[in-house]
Amino acid sequence: MTESSSTEKLVAMTADVTEKLNGIWDEVGFSATEREVQIQALLQEVARLFEEKVTDETAVRDTFVSSIDENKEKVREAHRRLGMANPDLARDEDGNEIPNLALTEQLVHFEALNASLEARIVTQTAALVDQRARLVSLCAELEDDADAQWASAGGETTGGGAFDLSDASLARFAAKVTEVEGLKAERMAQVIELVAQCIELFEELGVATSESVLDTQIASSLIGDAQLVSHAPSASCIGVGASGLASLQARGSELAAERERRSAYLLDLGEKVAKLWELLEISEAEQQAFEQSLTGGLSQATIDLGDAELKRLLELKRAKMSSLVAAKRLEIERLWDATACSEAARAAFAGFGVVDEALLDDALLEAHDAEIARLAGRLETMEPLLKLVAKYTEAVAARAELEELQKDKDRLKGRHASKQLKIEEGMGKQVKQIPKIIDALKKQVKAWEKTESATFFMKPPPVTVNAAADDSMEDPVPAAGRPCLEGIDET
Repeated sequence: MTESSSTEKLVAMTADVTEKLNGIWDEVGFSATEREVQIQALLQEVARLFEEKVTDETAVRDTFVSSIDENKEKVREAHRRLGMANPDLARDEDGNEIPNLALTEQLVHFEALNASLEARIVTQTAALVDQRARLVSLCAELEDDADAQWASAGGETTGGGAFDLSDASLARFAAKVTEVEGLKAERMAQVIELVAQCIELFEELGVATSESVLDTQIASSLIGDAQLVSHAPSASCIGVGASGLASLQARGSELAAERERRSAYLLDLGEKVAKLWELLEISEAEQQAFEQSLTGGLSQATIDLGDAELKRLLELKRAKMSSLVAAKRLEIERLWDATACSEAARAAFAGFGVVDEALLDDALLEAHDAEIARLAGRLETMEPLLKLVAKYTEAVAARAELEELQKDKDRLKGRHASKQLKIEEGMGKQVKQIPKIIDALKKQVKAWEKTESATFFMKPPPVTVNAAADDSMEDPVPAAGRPCLEGIDET
């Protein structure tokens, strides 16, 4: 129905009503004034109805406008949340001018657009929820702060409390999940390595893992060599959480320190036992029997066996202390003689004179060992000189023998004359070396005395040495207790 036909119908309806009213009023006999009153009242009522209708329809129009505005704002918000460019609200997808469309058409357009955007929001939200659930699960396993990881990926709410649902935002969350998955993989590798190390130490140290909840967890955490039973902590697995890792690291450090302690203890224990075996002359068979009884590794059982053997040897040592000291004294006397030690120097070692068995203890035995070590060291420094002294002594003896042989004028006339001649020639060569030997001996003795801050004594009995080998001179080697250089005569 067109606007003009509606108006004509309204005019016709008014005329018809007026005609019917006038007919009724004629019958009743209303005056013109009364009729005018009735007509004015009717016009007022009609005007009221018209005004009411206009008001109602204006409200309908305003509702459409408000709904359109609300939908426009929803479109803008959806674009913002989805990270899309600002929407063009003046044209539809076909390029039509939206303001030129009826309000109903505009509303249908924006509602359809919002439905499409809402569907995408639901899809993006579901993807984001999945990412958050994965992140929360990973952080729970690692005992990390999931909220902090979420916020660091951009999970804080945007204006209005809504989350950023843009593709870029979802990519950031996916990258954060990948990052935390990488952290988990690193944590797993770290835990597996530490668990394997602890298990190796358990075996090496002979640890009874069943006696500790933590050790039981560690010992049963692996499937094979490179797979954890589970990622979450349990009675049979340490898990990959931060607290489990901290416990694992602490236990590993504790076990490593215990291994070092036991290694050092057993090394010291072994050295003590070996020294006592040597001191007490324990047989090879007995030593081997003990070694075969050891359980191996660094177990407490090995330590207990070692402690028991040391205790046994110490008791045996105390029982044999008198004979041990006596043996040390024989060695000391041998070294005193070998080093031409003077009576005063021998007397300086007071421990040698202790005879009371009550005083024969470890300290006294150690004092004897120290004296033996000192004398042995002194003898070692004297060896080159003693060899030179021996060479000198042999040369002097050869000279004396040669002189005695030369007294026999007929010694070279027999059938062994050539042989005798060779002997005497050899002895002559030795005699000719005496000056060089004296010179070397003198230099080396002085050097030795300077280094050792001591006087060099030597044996056998003394003689006076003369480079010309005077027949009246005595044997040039000094007597025991006489300084060597005093016995060399270079006149």
